[in-house]
Order: sequence, then C-alpha cells, then structure tokens
Amino acid sequence: MLAGLGFLILVGIIDYVTGFELSFSVFYLLGIGLGAWFIGRGYGLFLSVLSVAVWLAGDFAAGAHYPPFIAIWNSTILLTFYCIVVWLLASLRSLHNELEDRLRQRTRALTQEMAERERLEKEILEVSEREQRRIGRDLHDGLCQHLTGTALAGQVLREKLEARSAPEAADAGKIIGLVENGITMARDLARGT
Repeated sequence: MLAGLGFLILVGIIDYVTGFELSFSVFYLLGIGLGAWFIGRGYGLFLSVLSVAVWLAGDFAAGAHYPPFIAIWNSTILLTFYCIVVWLLASLRSLHNELEDRLRQRTRALTQEMAERERLEKEILEVSEREQRRIGRDLHDGLCQHLTGTALAGQVLREKLEARSAPEAADAGKIIGLVENGITMARDLARGT
C-alpha cells in the first residue's frame, strides 16, 4: 500500500516539476498496477482516482489554464484508462490465483495418486511373495511327496523284476532315475533356486 502511494507521490512531484507541457500520466500506472495486483481492485481504483487528482492538481499548480470542460474531459479519459488497466490487472491476478489453486490441487492429487500407487505396488509385491511361498510349499509338500512315493514304488517294482531276473529291471531303474531328477527339480523350484 505504502509503495503504491509513495510511487504516486514521486511521480506527482516529477510531473509538477517538469511542468504541464509534458504529460507523465502513463507513469502513474506503475503505482496503480502494483496496488491492483498486490492489494486488489478496490485499492487500484482508489489509486486511479488519486492519480488523476494529483495529475490535475500538479498541472494547475504548474500554471496550466484549462477550460473546465477540457479538464473534466481529460480527467475522465485518464480515469477511464486507469480503470480499464485496473480491471485487466485484477482479472489477470484472479486468473493467476485460480491457476495456482488448480496447480496446488493437481499436485496434491498427484501426490496422493503416487502414494496410492506405491501402496499398491507394495501390496502386489507382498501378495507375489506370499504366493511364491505357497507354491513352494505345495511343490515341496505335494509334488515332491508324490514323486518320492512314485520313486519308492518304482524301486519296489525294480526289485521284483530283478528277483525274477527280468530284463525290464534296467528300464525300471532308468524310470526311478528320471523320477529322482524330477524330485530334485521340484525341490529347487520350491526353494526358488
């Protein structure tokens, strides 16, 4: 607030010192713009009215002799111009604030989404590890036991065939070797190696 008023006074003094022949009316816009942007539309309009009054008072104090109609006309045109600038700046500031709010909301939503994604990834990993352990137990307790039973049955069959001196006893031995290899592979799978 003080910066806007201070700038208005500074420009008013420079406008007075340079005389009414040179117009400094555009330089009042910097203070008006600062006020409208940082304080608000109402303060910008207040500085606009005050700037027109300072400009007019400075010109009269510097020796300007305008007819009343000209002074009113110039003041009205200048005030209208300042008000348009204030309205544009206030609208731009409003849009800027709205954009910042949307950005904050979107950032918050993305942060929540990332946290949810991390939670789901962790949950999937836990489910995957749990399922791997379950499959390992099933392989070890189910398939390995079944294959061990099959190998024992094949051993019994081989011994019976050897007792009769049947040539198929060697084939039964090969089958037992294959089943034992299957047991080793199932145990390795169950251990995850």
